Order: sequence, then structure tokens, then C-alpha cells
Amino acid sequence: MFYASIGNGSNHHLAMEMLKQHVGIELVHVPYRGGGPAALALLSNEVSVMFGGGSVVPTIKSGKLRGLATTGTVRNPATPELPTIAEMYPGFEALSWHGVFVPAGTPQPIMVRLREELTAVASTPDFKEKLANTGSGEPYLVTPDELTARMKADHEKYGKLIRSIGVKVD
Repeated sequence: MFYASIGNGSNHHLAMEMLKQHVGIELVHVPYRGGGPAALALLSNEVSVMFGGGSVVPTIKSGKLRGLATTGTVRNPATPELPTIAEMYPGFEALSWHGVFVPAGTPQPIMVRLREELTAVASTPDFKEKLANTGSGEPYLVTPDELTARMKADHEKYGKLIRSIGVKVD
């Protein structure tokens, strides 16, 4: 069976390779240039499966794609009927997150104020609802130390995976 990704080395590619290793299945990677072409390949039966982000939620809700599971440790609010992969295969997690970074040397008061303002916006019901409706889950609000720890853990996890499958940048 073939699986689509949004490109070689993308989160979608690495998540599927992680799943392959975690559960012991064989699939052949077919990289596409973005989510649109990958989803079209799935819709036209060029490939059998793919991981998709929030952009595929409307297509799942329309019935044109069938969602099987999500990659987080908790069910996604946009698709609560879909189990997590971890429910079937404990220990599996492949999450995407975004961080806000500033140049080194930015004064502490500016960083504190920026964090307060971003946290205030991300904590509003409207912002949370927009994230949920697009399949993006809950806001990922952590301290700088927690983000640093997450980055280090992801670097180790994905670095080990990349080395094991021999991914090269095209």
C-alpha cells in the first residue's frame, strides 16, 4: 500500500514512518508537494492513506474522506468521534506545535509582556473555537522552559526516527 505525505521529511511523512515502526506495518511513501496534491491523490485512489492536518477536516466531515484516527494523546475536538492512535497503540504521539520566538538579547520585560498578550489572546473562547473548528486542537500554552524541554524531546525523538529511515533533504 502507498501513503501520501505533504513532502519528504514533513511532519506527515515522519508521523507515518513513526506509526510504521510503532505497529510493524509496511507502507510505501509517496511525497507530494503540499497537502492539496496529497489529498487529491487520496481522493483519486492513487494512494491508500495519509496523515492530514486541519485542512482535511472539512473533507472528512463532508464524507469524501474517512477519518480513522488522530495522532494526539487526546481526541481532537473537531473530530471527537475519531479515536487517537494511542488508544489502540499506547505510546504513539505525533503532534505539531508552533512557538513564538524573539531575537537573542530581547529585554526580559518585552518577552514577559509579549507572552502575557499572546496567552490572553490564545485563551479567549473565540480563539479556542477557531482552533477547534479547523482541527487544530487546543492552544499549546507552555512556559519557555517547557517549550525548550519539548523541543529537546522532539529533537531526540524525530532525530532518531530520521536516522533510522535515512531521510535526506531533497
